[in-house]
Amino acid sequence: MAFEVASIKRNLSGETRLRFETPPGNLTAINVPLRFAIRQAYRIPEARIVGDPAWLDTERFDIQAKAASGTGATSDNLRAMLRTLLSERFSLAVRMEEREMPVYSLRLARADRKLGPNLHESSADCTGRS
Repeated sequence: MAFEVASIKRNLSGETRLRFETPPGNLTAINVPLRFAIRQAYRIPEARIVGDPAWLDTERFDIQAKAASGTGATSDNLRAMLRTLLSERFSLAVRMEEREMPVYSLRLARADRKLGPNLHESSADCTGRS
């Protein structure tokens, strides 16, 4: 899937705010670092992007793109079109892989299983959340 029309320009404004919108059938990204666009295209957390050049965070771009009418441009389709755009215009090559990562386990330190004086047990059900 690809956008019918797309424009990408470097943003040299020096501004730090960014805008990323996907109105029906369109993509508007103003002042976005490429890392942000990749995160949106692949729906992955920033920490999972590894092996990237430093300019991915410093260079900013304005992206205007329009899907062809009648393509059923859902948010999933727009993400697929953004992946194609990144591949074609930036020669982005992506490899998905599994890696061993550190895991942290929080345990109660006190034998009586009480929390510290400024902590309280949550009533929220956290099972099944990731």
